[in-house]
Amino acid sequence: MSVASAARVSDDASTKRWLALASLLDWAGTGSWITVSAIYFTRVVGLSGQQVGLGMTLGGLVGLAAVVPVSASARRWPVRPLSVSVHAFRGVAVAGYLLVNSFPGFVLVTCLTALGDRPAASLNQIVVARALSAESRASAMAMLHVTINVGITTGAALGGLTLLSGSGAGYGVVILGNAASSVLASVAIALMPASPVDLPADDSTERKPVILDVLRDRRYVAATAGLGLLALHVPLLNVAVPLWTVRHTNIPVAIVGPLFVLNTVLVVALQVPVSRWARDIARGRQVAVGAGAALVGAATCLAAAARTGLVGALALTVAGVVLLTLGEIGHGAAAWTLSFGLAPDDHRQPAYLGCFGMGTASATVLGPSLLTALVLGLGGVGWMLLAGLIGVGVAVVWASVPTRQARHAASRSGLLS
Repeated sequence: MSVASAARVSDDASTKRWLALASLLDWAGTGSWITVSAIYFTRVVGLSGQQVGLGMTLGGLVGLAAVVPVSASARRWPVRPLSVSVHAFRGVAVAGYLLVNSFPGFVLVTCLTALGDRPAASLNQIVVARALSAESRASAMAMLHVTINVGITTGAALGGLTLLSGSGAGYGVVILGNAASSVLASVAIALMPASPVDLPADDSTERKPVILDVLRDRRYVAATAGLGLLALHVPLLNVAVPLWTVRHTNIPVAIVGPLFVLNTVLVVALQVPVSRWARDIARGRQVAVGAGAALVGAATCLAAAARTGLVGALALTVAGVVLLTLGEIGHGAAAWTLSFGLAPDDHRQPAYLGCFGMGTASATVLGPSLLTALVLGLGGVGWMLLAGLIGVGVAVVWASVPTRQARHAASRSGLLS
C-alpha cells in the first residue's frame, strides 16, 4: 500500500469515528425525546392528541420541503459547515419547546425543529460521499445506521426513567439534553479531519441549476420512489406493529418493548456485513429484492397473528418483526449502494442525494397516516395491500437499474462466471 493510500485509509477511519460519535450523540437525545414527547405535550403543555398529531404532520411537511434545497446548497458551499449549522440550529430550535404553552407555539417550534431535523440525514450522506472513498461509503452508512439504533435505544431507556419518575422537571432535562446532543453532534462533525467536505462541490464561476437535471434522470427518480416505498418499514415498526399488536392480537402490551430490542440487536449484528456484501449496483439491486420479499413475509405473518391464539400470535409476531428487520437491513444496504452508485460523482451529487433523501423522508412523514389507514382501518386486507405496495417498490427498483449496467458491475465483482 502506498503512503497516499495508507493516509486515505487513516483519514477514512478517523472520519467514520467522528461521524459515528455525532450520530450517537444526536440520536441518543432524539431517542429520549421520542419516548416522552407525546406525554409531555398532552399532560404538561395541555394539547390534545389531535393537536399533537396535526402539529407533527405540519412540521414533517415543512422539513420534507427543506430537504432538497438544503442538500443542493452543498454544491455552492462546503458541506461540513452546512451540516454543523443544521445540527446546531436544530439544537437551538429544540430548546424552544421549553417555552411552548399553546398550539400555535407548538406548531412554530416543531416546524423550526423540522427545518434542521429532516435535511440533517441527507447532509450526513453528502458528508460521507465527499469525505470518504467510494469503496468506504456504503459500509460507513451501515455503521451510522447501527450507531443510530444504539443511540435511540440508549435514549429511550433514559426517557423511560423520566416517565417512571413522573417529575415535571425531568421533561425539561430531556428537552435540554436533546438540544445539547444536537449541538455536541455539530461539534463532532466540525472536528472531522480536513477533506473535500471543506470545499464546495462546484467551484466553477458558472453554476447552472441542477435540480431539473435530477428530475430528468428518470432512472434515479424511479429508484428513489421504489426505495421510498420500501422505507415504509420505518413507520411499520414504530407505528403499525405496536398498534396492531395491542389492538388486534392476544399478545400482552409488555411484549412490545422486547420486540424493539430484538430489532436493535439484529440491526447491530447484521447491518454492516450485509452492506459490505452489497458493494455495487448489481448486488444492491439483488438486496433490494430480498428486502422486499422479507417485508412481504413480515406483512403476512403480522396479519396472520390476529387470527390465532396467544402462542401462535406471539410466534407469528416475533417472526414478523425478524422479517421486518431483515427488510430494514436489506433496504438500508440497497439504498446506500444505489443512491451513491446511480448518482453522478461530480458537482451534481449533492442535489441527487438530496432528492434521494426526500424519498426516504416522505415514507417517514406520510407513512404513519398511510399505514394506520391500511392496517388498522382494513385489517388483513390492508396488510395485503401493503404487501402489494412493497412489491411495486421492488419492481420499480429493479427496472431503474439498467440490466447492462448491473451485469457489468456483477462481472467486475465476480458474480458472473
